[in-house]
Amino acid sequence: MLIDPILDLFEFRRRLATTDLYFINPLKALGFDLRGVVPIGRHIYKVGSVVVISRYAARDELEALRRRQTCCIVYLADDDFAAGAQDDRLPASYRQKLTTFVAGTWQIIKSMADFVLVPSPVLLENYGNAARYVHPLWHVPPATIDHFSAPKEIKLAYLGTRSHLKDFALISPTLSALLRERRDITLTTWLGDFMPPELLDTGRVHAIRPMRWWRYKQEIVRCRFHLAFYPLQATKFNSARSTNKLFEHSVTGAASLFSPFPALNSISTPAISSSTVLGAESEWRQRIYAEIDNLNSLKSNAEQLQADILLHYSNNALLKFWNNLLS
Repeated sequence: MLIDPILDLFEFRRRLATTDLYFINPLKALGFDLRGVVPIGRHIYKVGSVVVISRYAARDELEALRRRQTCCIVYLADDDFAAGAQDDRLPASYRQKLTTFVAGTWQIIKSMADFVLVPSPVLLENYGNAARYVHPLWHVPPATIDHFSAPKEIKLAYLGTRSHLKDFALISPTLSALLRERRDITLTTWLGDFMPPELLDTGRVHAIRPMRWWRYKQEIVRCRFHLAFYPLQATKFNSARSTNKLFEHSVTGAASLFSPFPALNSISTPAISSSTVLGAESEWRQRIYAEIDNLNSLKSNAEQLQADILLHYSNNALLKFWNNLLS
């Protein structure tokens, strides 16, 4: 299956975040000519003799690939799809999509892939010897922290999507109370109409409507926040989460607070360890209030986190993988 050349003009609008974070961005960072990346399916790409499948593929697309006798297939698998299909904390429509995928074309993709890039050590066992553990790469480096100099208000952010709503419940009561107590604090999310009403009622929340990835990645790098949150309930699906939210926080210049998850272990630094919240709602409340009450400490945390992220960019297994494969 070769995608319509006209549709190819709008590929960037239907592109998944997975495709950018684990394929397009590293190729760009390595200096590869992206005009050599040819879409041959909705989420399938060809570069030289290598085919890349990003998360999903249709059955007819996979049959076409078999007929091509492709040299090498790389699969980008950035979630525990099977666990997500069984996780009743996720939206029902998303669970159903994953259920259909896991029972169908996921099995075919796994059998065809020569390499599988996964962003969590817990996913390695799903793909055997084909699996390679990597972290994502954004198209811009971490932002500066100039916005910490005498701010008129402290800007908080929650960058999770609708699939994170149950996780957001760990901190929403604390944020609701905090926004009622402090008129110098705002909260920005991209939850739109899915934002809990008790937070909207504070009048201190910017609940931006969810955006397609291509637009979101343009908008988020223009934002500056002082503190961003990534709370996670202890579920099998969440245990396979990538470190992407840390990188996402860094492009806004924010310090972070996040729940522990296995992908953090391989980039553990003092800054990351000190940003980890080990408990549930009460611990989150304590840590949020402590950070808000000490802007100098918050600035220091943000600065150190940016330095750690930059260090990771300079020693990135994802870049090494693509460089070795394509050069």
